[in-house]
Amino acid sequence: MNAIFRHLGFRLWLTSCLGGLLCFAVLPWWQEIAGINALAVPVAAILIVCFWGFGWIMNRLGTYFVRQHVQEAAVWERAGMMTEAKMAFERAAASYDSYWLSPLTRKKLLNNFKARLVRFYLAQPKLLQKARVLICDYLCHTNPADETVAKSWLEQICKIDSCIRLEHETVAHVAEYFRKNKTIQRLALSFFLKHRRSDFDALQTYHQAWQFELIDNDDILLAAKLLQDEGWINDWSLQIYLKAMQLGDNMCLAAVAAAVKWLPPTKQNRQALAQAAQITAQITEEQSRQLVAGFEPAETINEKPAARKEQKKKKTLSRTAEYIPPLAASFKNIGLRGLNHQKRIFHRLYIVWHQSPVFRKSIAGTGIALMLVIMTAVGLRSIKSKDDESATDNSPVAETGAPADSVANDPFTIQVAAYLNYEDAESYVDQLKKKDLDAFLTQVISANRKWYQVKISHFASKISAQNYGDQLKSKGLINDFYVAIYNSAD
Repeated sequence: MNAIFRHLGFRLWLTSCLGGLLCFAVLPWWQEIAGINALAVPVAAILIVCFWGFGWIMNRLGTYFVRQHVQEAAVWERAGMMTEAKMAFERAAASYDSYWLSPLTRKKLLNNFKARLVRFYLAQPKLLQKARVLICDYLCHTNPADETVAKSWLEQICKIDSCIRLEHETVAHVAEYFRKNKTIQRLALSFFLKHRRSDFDALQTYHQAWQFELIDNDDILLAAKLLQDEGWINDWSLQIYLKAMQLGDNMCLAAVAAAVKWLPPTKQNRQALAQAAQITAQITEEQSRQLVAGFEPAETINEKPAARKEQKKKKTLSRTAEYIPPLAASFKNIGLRGLNHQKRIFHRLYIVWHQSPVFRKSIAGTGIALMLVIMTAVGLRSIKSKDDESATDNSPVAETGAPADSVANDPFTIQVAAYLNYEDAESYVDQLKKKDLDAFLTQVISANRKWYQVKISHFASKISAQNYGDQLKSKGLINDFYVAIYNSAD
């Protein structure tokens, strides 16, 4: 997630820098064409194009870096130089986790990159902890339909004595996903039996393997012991008990006797019950009562309600203790309830963050939407302030310069320049006055802009003003001019 924020932050920084320079270059030209009120249009267009363009370039570069390192790793791997291949994969992972890739591009590269990396780890003689976690994430979330990786991983995981909880969950997930695959069901069966599991997922796998006839004699004996320890009595467990007794496991006699007593006869179990009845025919009533004592249904057990409640509480606490994260050990000796409550909140947020891609996408989308709203609000506020300023500047402005009686006697003058900046206009007036010219300054509003006009002297007729302007131009005192009227907004 940090890589996504770095990517977006870097793109925004590039957009603000280079996009800002482009805006400074384009806005004066745009202002002359469309005026100051339409400046938000080119600014938004430039920023959007820059943001998209920088993202496209960064994604192309990031994709190139990742694929280049992966291809390099493949070359090293084919040459048998696993250390160099591992280093190349680490460089590819660093490029993938850098700020080059956008969220969408990262998602497109994820499947191929993880599949290649997982296959590299499975080709190693020993799985490291990092590789085991990556493979579990790949089979559970990235590509659960990868049958080749699932088979290879199960073959290796069955050889490991101590497995983490994530691996147990992944085996159950793979076994459920490939319910019709006999090879995977056989490997999952071996894993569950090796770790003496008798939970729901393991029982489903045992049942599926029994239907596919994948259980050998050693597995039948081990499965019969697990089911007997848990007190399982149903149709297919009865078949396993009978098969185990045929193999010489007389410890299943109690389970067979319990099946005869407690299982209701049906069309499916009629033959198995008949075989079980023949086996237990020589058992007396007293012996049968003692054998089936451990297989009595829960409703027939006579125990006090308080004892049942305490037993249920202990069982719940024992199961809950398995899911306490290692971080909880640091809070073991803290007696403040507030800290424990905060620990539970942060732990739940941690789990949701790492197990819910929708939550991560929602947070990222909310952040981007918030930034866009802020940028839009700032832009609208800037446009509104400029409109208010323009409305204020549109108020009538009187020309400054010659007194009213001079305007009446000498109505013409010559204008030699016009500026938008007052300081520039005033500086030019001072230069003309140093040349002993009667220069003065007027201001006028035109096209929603305030212009500062530089004019020289005043004349009774237009011809005299034209002649005077030609003399000044011929002497090089001014560049150009035209005849204007005092009370005109030219």
